[in-house]
Amino acid sequence: MAGAGTIFAIAFFFLVFIAALTSAISLAEVSISAAIERFKISRQKATLILGALITVLGVPSALSQGGPLSEFLIFGLPFLDFVDTLTDSYFLPIGGLIVVLLVGWGWTKRATLDEADFRNPMIATLYLILLRFIAPAMIIIILALNIFGS
Repeated sequence: MAGAGTIFAIAFFFLVFIAALTSAISLAEVSISAAIERFKISRQKATLILGALITVLGVPSALSQGGPLSEFLIFGLPFLDFVDTLTDSYFLPIGGLIVVLLVGWGWTKRATLDEADFRNPMIATLYLILLRFIAPAMIIIILALNIFGS
């Protein structure tokens, strides 16, 4: 009976590997399609270039966690922690701010409300107030706290 656990463990981790691989392929597809359209290159060339770029950024991330690059620090952080801090504390709030400003002020009121598909005019008005004023203010506060410390 002990052999059944080993077989299930192998099958489980193989399926986790397949799930991770298919997720990675679908995530890379967005960048590959954008590269094909923007730079007018073949799918094979875009895949090779972006795969190399992902590898160049991914290997230091893996090796910085107890590996040979664990002593290599950027602003006192290992490479993976630095990238995590940069994306989590700065890129995500900046991206969110761009989205709320674009949707709240760049789109027309009608287009924004049509996309949100609100039936109740009171909720639609509240949504616009939140989108145009409250959300940008809160995101700027979050970004300022991340930059200047809390």
